[in-house]
Amino acid sequence: MAYQELYNYTGKNAVKMAGTLTQFSIDGGTNWLDLQGFQEIGTVGTKANTIDQSTIEDQTKRFISGIKEGEDKELEMLWYDGDENQATLRTKANEGAIVKFRHQFKTGDIATYEATLLGFQVSSGTNEDLMKFTVSMKL
Repeated sequence: MAYQELYNYTGKNAVKMAGTLTQFSIDGGTNWLDLQGFQEIGTVGTKANTIDQSTIEDQTKRFISGIKEGEDKELEMLWYDGDENQATLRTKANEGAIVKFRHQFKTGDIATYEATLLGFQVSSGTNEDLMKFTVSMKL
């Protein structure tokens, strides 16, 4: 059998995360507050578990998709002294509030998700490290 390409491949340049902007809303998405200081936003999205639908007649396992569930997520950011929006996020994290986040990527695409905030922690460090804090949440 002769080799035949499935399609004509043309290399493409990947998109960098640089330039990604983040906001959060404490009122269900009516008003958005800018949030700065991220060095990484981590994975964003939901994932379904599998449900085994195999029968005794099947010779291999068969699965269907279950209900999608958000992940446990942590957002770490540099602590900016006097940043009122960061202070609001830390306060809401201590309250266990439900907030919305959105990330706008350099491509113009926007990822929006709702999260239940579980608290925040100041990251450990030495006298030469930058002060950071991490907000824990469940999507």
